[in-house]
Amino acid sequence: MPANYSYHLSTLNKSQQSIYETFIKKLRMYSSTIKLPFVHPNEILLVFEALLLDHPDLFYTSSYRYLRDLNKAVIINPDYHFSLNEIRQHEATILSSLSFVDAVKNKSDFEKVLHIHDFILDNIKYDRTFSGNSNTVLGVAKDRAAVCEGISKYVKLALDCLSVKSIVVLGHATNFAFSQSASEAHSWNMVEINGGWYHLDVTFDLTLKHKKNRYDYFLVKDEDIRIDHSTGTKLPMSSLQSMDYYFTKGLAVAKSFELERLINSGLLNGQRIMQFRLLNVRDGLNPSEKILQVAKEQCQLVLNRSFSVEVRYNRALWIYEIEIL
Repeated sequence: MPANYSYHLSTLNKSQQSIYETFIKKLRMYSSTIKLPFVHPNEILLVFEALLLDHPDLFYTSSYRYLRDLNKAVIINPDYHFSLNEIRQHEATILSSLSFVDAVKNKSDFEKVLHIHDFILDNIKYDRTFSGNSNTVLGVAKDRAAVCEGISKYVKLALDCLSVKSIVVLGHATNFAFSQSASEAHSWNMVEINGGWYHLDVTFDLTLKHKKNRYDYFLVKDEDIRIDHSTGTKLPMSSLQSMDYYFTKGLAVAKSFELERLINSGLLNGQRIMQFRLLNVRDGLNPSEKILQVAKEQCQLVLNRSFSVEVRYNRALWIYEIEIL
């Protein structure tokens, strides 16, 4: 498996880091017993959870049993979900699935992240059945269906292959694409690009996808992710420089004439689905009717046929998708 960036290890104190290193060594050996000097159970849990976030390739375990012997040492018995032979077969499957990253190994970090993002959206389904592997990298690599935890861990594993620093983040979020009214447990990534950190939620973009890939949560800043995501984990502060997809691709508009020009240009180039982000939108304002009006006006100017226009939007980030039918 690729060498990994271990952010969560860096958040632990020296004693906890020592336990972490013991854990990783023994788990990679598939040891049935891990012996530690006495340490509080809460610390062991903290270390174990950090370990699984830093090392998505440890898909074969997610829990353990805790005992103390007569000498007050701690005995840990990891729970392995597969036999040793099955683990090795699954590891081979995971490594084989990661070959798609070779196409961008000489590209910029932005292009590497984009390639992985699009691979997930083009090839993976969100697993609404919550099957056995869906919260691990095996769900993506083998079953082609996963939930947020499995997707974010696979994204990290793929980025590790390309030497791009990333973090798996655990927290809560409200997914308006699923009509959630309250936040639920969620997992996403942070990625370092050009020395700055950004949020990346591939799962949300997957659930927003209609006919065309979405990039609403692609390399966004803290101020954007906090609108519908939250976490208690101490994370790097995001960069002040904008790196999100719509800004980078010139698809962020603030004025009516910019929107008219964007839609007109798209129509002339044969695009029938266009996406863009509105800037400087005031709270409480819903500009959907204005966007629909502008889209219809431009269609009348460019198209020599009857048409209809559908408007979809992410009300958390004011990102719109219009489709000309």
